[in-house]
Amino acid sequence: MYSDTITGTLIDLATRDHRLEKIKNDDIDKWYARLEAGFVAGNILLQGSAMGVGSWFTGDLSDDERKNVREFTGIKAVDVPLAIVSIGYNIE
Repeated sequence: MYSDTITGTLIDLATRDHRLEKIKNDDIDKWYARLEAGFVAGNILLQGSAMGVGSWFTGDLSDDERKNVREFTGIKAVDVPLAIVSIGYNIE
């Protein structure tokens, strides 16, 4: 699927609140942070669709996935990745 993309961009939706790493999954702060990231991702997906751009959303990242995102993007350890949106045009 990804090999069919001619150009692409990765958008990392993150929060600067490092406390989210230590907060239990059922805590309201973490829930709202994830909810807001989902709203932002949804708007990016809608705009991409309106512009004829293909897109993919990934959320609920594991600790290992967050670590990989930090290493790949070079964001600081205080930033907590919440979701990834990739966008691009198909070759077809």
